[in-house]
Amino acid sequence: MYCSIATLPSARFSAQAEKQFGLLATDLGRPIGNVRHNLVLTAASNAGSPAALALPAPEDLVSVIAEVIKSVRERECEARDLTGRWYSLRVRPYFTLDNKVDGAVMVLLDIDALKRSEQFIAAARDYAEAIVRSAPDPMLILNSDLFIQTCSEAFYRTFSVTATESEGRLIYDLGNGQWNIPRLHHLLGDILPRNSVFNDLEITHEFASIGRRTMLLNARTMSETADQPARILLGIHDITERSQMQEALRASHAELRSHAAELERFNRVAVGRELRMVALKQEINELRRQQGEAARYPLEFEREAKDTDD
Repeated sequence: MYCSIATLPSARFSAQAEKQFGLLATDLGRPIGNVRHNLVLTAASNAGSPAALALPAPEDLVSVIAEVIKSVRERECEARDLTGRWYSLRVRPYFTLDNKVDGAVMVLLDIDALKRSEQFIAAARDYAEAIVRSAPDPMLILNSDLFIQTCSEAFYRTFSVTATESEGRLIYDLGNGQWNIPRLHHLLGDILPRNSVFNDLEITHEFASIGRRTMLLNARTMSETADQPARILLGIHDITERSQMQEALRASHAELRSHAAELERFNRVAVGRELRMVALKQEINELRRQQGEAARYPLEFEREAKDTDD
């Protein structure tokens, strides 16, 4: 919806303004302050300036209009009607043909859909940041220049840092430079811009506060929105204990393989020795038989062979 009123005093108004402000034809020429509108003003700013200004209370709308006329500068604010619908109210100086200020023009734009969309996005962002802050693993949200915007509580606990020490700082300057890791430079500076995501990339580093740790890093680019530039979500999973257990397991396997190989060598030696002893006994027994004497070393397998022949 678009409506406009040329004022002080009210000189002209559009059909939409008549409906929105409950105006009558007899209101022409009356001071705008006598018009009972149903808008609640919530914020104001200089046109073209991102800085918000304090806005007078709704009954001081006349003061806002007077200020616009005096300063010859546009003012803008958001407003809601009694049903909760959102509007943008802009007050501009009204110039005559000879470029003199002769009042002001109030323009009311319906921004309800946009405002509710912004509120939805803001709520979703707050929800996402709440999830990040409460995540069990350390997580960071970085801006496109790699400055830290948000940290999870787990990050503070794991790396023994505070929000004051972390947020708003370049990640490579965090702490005593403990994140100034060449591998991380490569991941954030080279891989992420090309692929928008990387998963389970392992780094091992000596951290000043917690010692040597092995981490899995996961990162992805968070797309730009209407009120937020592109950001980076960086997740950190400490796998030090798991890596140590895997290393211990590998060492145990290697030790077991070494023991098995040693047993195999011992078995080969023992079996070889036993075979040589059996061969020697057979030779002695054979010599004694040739001399008509009984075998000195009766062998079990020889008796079994004899019994089979019989």
